[in-house]
Order: sequence, then C-alpha cells, then structure tokens
Amino acid sequence: MTGASPDSEETTTVEVEEAYLEELERFRRRLDGAMLAGDVAWWEMDVETGAVEFHDNKVEMLGLSPADFAHYEDFTERVHPDDYETAMEAMRAHLEGRTERYDTEYRIRAADGEYEWFHDVGGITRRAADGTPLEVTGIVIDISRRKEAEERLRRTNEQLALLNTVVRHDIRNDMTVASGWLDILDESVSGEEQDAVRRARRAIEHTARLTETVRDLMTVIEDGAADVTLEPVDAVATLDREIDRVRDTFDGVDIHQEYEAASVSVEANAMLSTVFGNILTNAVQHSDGEDVRIDVTVTTHDDRVRVRIADDGPGIPESIRETLFEQGASGPESMGSGVGLYLVKTLVDSYGGTIRVTDADPTGAVVTIDLVPAESAETEPAR
Repeated sequence: MTGASPDSEETTTVEVEEAYLEELERFRRRLDGAMLAGDVAWWEMDVETGAVEFHDNKVEMLGLSPADFAHYEDFTERVHPDDYETAMEAMRAHLEGRTERYDTEYRIRAADGEYEWFHDVGGITRRAADGTPLEVTGIVIDISRRKEAEERLRRTNEQLALLNTVVRHDIRNDMTVASGWLDILDESVSGEEQDAVRRARRAIEHTARLTETVRDLMTVIEDGAADVTLEPVDAVATLDREIDRVRDTFDGVDIHQEYEAASVSVEANAMLSTVFGNILTNAVQHSDGEDVRIDVTVTTHDDRVRVRIADDGPGIPESIRETLFEQGASGPESMGSGVGLYLVKTLVDSYGGTIRVTDADPTGAVVTIDLVPAESAETEPAR
C-alpha cells in the first residue's frame, strides 16, 4: 500500500490556500461595493496611540485623500466646533464604560469647505488583561441627505404652523362679523326666516370649532399621532352633537339613532367630533338622491365600543376601499380634497381603534369604527 506523495500533499495545500484567498477577495469586493453604494465605511482606532485604520471611503466621502489621515486627530480637527465636544464626550463615555457603545452624529468639513453630516457607531473590540480598552472599531455613515430632508421638513412645518395661525385668526374674525350681522337680522325676522338664522348661527359655531380642530390637527402632525393625549370622551353625546349639526346643515336628511347605552365613554380627545362629522357629512354629500337615510348605532363590547354609520347611497366601490383613507384619496365622483378621511383614519389610529368600510343592504355603505372603552368609565344604560 502506498501513501500520497509529498508533492501531491503540497499541491493540495496550495490549492486550498488559493481557493481561500480567492474567496476572501470576493468577500472584500462585495464589502467594498456595499460600502460605496451605501455611503458607509469601517474604521479602527488604537486607543493608546490614537492611530487609525479605515476604509478608503471614509475620507473619499469628504473628497479627501486617505494618505492625509493617520491619527484620529486628523479627523477630529475637521469636526464642526459646535459638534466637537459632543462627539468627544460620546467616545469618552464609551471608553469609561458609561455607555454600551460609541454613537454620535456630527458635521465634518469636506474638501470644498462645506460641512457634511456623519453618523459614527462603534465599540471596544480589544482589551488588555486588566480590561483596559485597547481598540475601538466601528462604522461611519454619511447622513447629509437625511439631514437636508429633515431641515426641509422643519421649515415646511414652520410655514404650515404660521399659515395655520393666520388662517384661523382670519376665519374667526370673519365668523365674529357674520355672527354680529345675524344678531341684527334676528331682531327683524320671524318664522321660517328665524329658523334659517338659527341654522346659519349653528354653521358659524361649527366653523369656529373647526378652527380649533385644525389647531389640534397641527399638534398631531407636529408631535406625531402616537403622542396624542387621550381622555374619556362620551361617544354618544359627541355623535348626537354632530347629528344635530348635519340635520341643521342639510335638508332631506333622515337620521335614525339606536344606542345600546345613553352614555358610553371611549379613549379619545375633542377631535372625536371630527371623526363622526366627516363620516356623516360624506354620507350626505355622496348620496345620489334628494333624500338621505342614515342609520347610526352604538354597541358596547368587552374590548371595544362599536359605532356603525350606514347610509342608503350608491356605496363605495371595492376597488378604492383599500386606499380610501390615504392622504389625497377621494371617491371617483368626489369634489373633495381627500384630507377629511385621511384625518379620520389618523385620529382613529391614534385612539387605538380601527375603521373599515363595507356594503350596506340593499345599497349604500357602512362605516364601522371600533374604539377603546375608557378605563374605569361607567356606561349609562339607554332610557
């Protein structure tokens, strides 16, 4: 029996090594490609000497040459003065064990003199026998485009807030003037004319409330729906007010109410009226007849309060139901902006509830809103 020759064993070892090196080279190319595509680079710093090694993309993102950087101070001297101490403290905190990792954002001066935004994340990867940090490794990401987008959004929000203030101020002034003229008119009319004045006054009051609703909506947009402060709100009383408003605003509206309880508290806020008001108004405005029937029911369950608003109109095509509550969406015959239903969905989501649209029988649409019962709130039985 003869064994393998030394030459054969040596050849096999060389082939394995060559295959291993080839695989390493493929891995390096993939990593380089991913870093270049994602504006990312790795870096490593010797804690004792301050010497740094890094992927070339770290300085090339700034339009600089890797040959000009050998020490961490070559980088830190280019950090924006307003961000320098924050970045240094982030590294000190990690080296001293006060934070789990080094994580900071800062501006750094590029070759053209402009500042770019970088996000650095790293951690200790080698320690001495006594636990002293010896090496920190991490990645840096160019986040300049994200920061520019955030700044544009901030400016837009400021402009919207100013527009909101101006428009609300002007609308309230106009409503005050209109209300004054109605007071004068009310003294000289009677009968049906007085009823018309009463309806106009209710419309003015509703418009004034809407200006406050818009203010609250701006708060939702600026702070985020998740930060809405919830409180117990009587869903039945809120529905009744909105139903009265719709009856006063539109002729030929027949609204039937069936409540399981005379008072039902849910987790919401003052803008719950906007939710119900939009749904009721849409039911009337999208009706295809002179007379409109709307059935409103409220039922209570262990984990939800269900509000069901059904109309006898043409219904909502199934093809648009999935996008009905998206910003800018509206029905095929709608003249609206699509903001109302988007606002409804945003508010219901912020209340922890759900909303959906189904077909009514035999025609029409049913909007079902499930809301969260208010904790420790007592439900008053229907009379």
